[in-house]
Amino acid sequence: MTTHTIAIGAAPSGDTVRHVPSWRRDWLTGTLLAWPMPLALLAIWYLAARYEWVPPQVLPAPDTVLTTLLDLHRSGELWANLQISALRVAGGFAVGLAGGLALGAAMGLSPRFRDYVYPTFKAFSQVPVLGWLSTSRPWISTVLTIRNVERTRHGSVPCPISAARPAQCQRGR
Repeated sequence: MTTHTIAIGAAPSGDTVRHVPSWRRDWLTGTLLAWPMPLALLAIWYLAARYEWVPPQVLPAPDTVLTTLLDLHRSGELWANLQISALRVAGGFAVGLAGGLALGAAMGLSPRFRDYVYPTFKAFSQVPVLGWLSTSRPWISTVLTIRNVERTRHGSVPCPISAARPAQCQRGR
């Protein structure tokens, strides 16, 4: 363990020298360096809300957000809404995972299926949801459904890609 010497006071004889372990110095330095950016963002948020650089409907003041958060916590609505959101995220991810595993297994087991499907799948997975949202708008009616589609897509994209790569290596490409 490395220790650093820090002189406390201006005693020339060195009687008031204290040894500080490097882990404590690194933790303290890291902790102090972590605070300026969040505090600056909070200050900019406060100023933007105070002087209405952005309308209050778009950017409410920090104290309004904190008050609303505390009210929702006290009423119990916060936990109920968090449970609903967590279930939606888990459900969307589970649907995407099941579809992704099936597609990935099919691409991993069948080189011909992979040759037909993988290029289209790869192109699809590179485009963010907002990119193809305008074309899928007639079929997807609500914002909630759009969010669920995005969650499902995040669960389904990694599985086929990771399943297809070992097959690609085995085939010698």
